[in-house]
Amino acid sequence: MENNPTVHVEPLIFWQCACGGPDLTQRDYQHVIACPECETLALAITDSLNDIEKAFGRRHIAAS
Repeated sequence: MENNPTVHVEPLIFWQCACGGPDLTQRDYQHVIACPECETLALAITDSLNDIEKAFGRRHIAAS
């Protein structure tokens, strides 16, 4: 039997996609929709970026 470990999507790839970078490759996209760990990571990164944007927005409004 061949040892074939799961190749997860790199966190930096999720971060780049969430920031408007290139889309996931077909292989990465198919992996994410089938992998609960990668899906959870992608959602956590998106939530974190949204939190950063909200915090920045509040400071920007206060500075105006």
